[in-house]
Amino acid sequence: MVEENLIAIFQGQGPWALLFVVLFMWNLRENKQREGRLIDVIDRLSEKYDEMAVDLHDIKETLKKTA
Repeated sequence: MVEENLIAIFQGQGPWALLFVVLFMWNLRENKQREGRLIDVIDRLSEKYDEMAVDLHDIKETLKKTA
């Protein structure tokens, strides 16, 4: 009796549960790839920021000398 109920529940909900698990795993994989790309972008922007900070400091020093 209990086994029959479990089989009936699995037959009704099994495909949806499987779909959920597959989509969940796919989503985790995609998020990991996206996170890697975002970290790369942040690293590149950080390098550019450092370059801009040095350039800005040089400009300030030049303006101080000419003023």
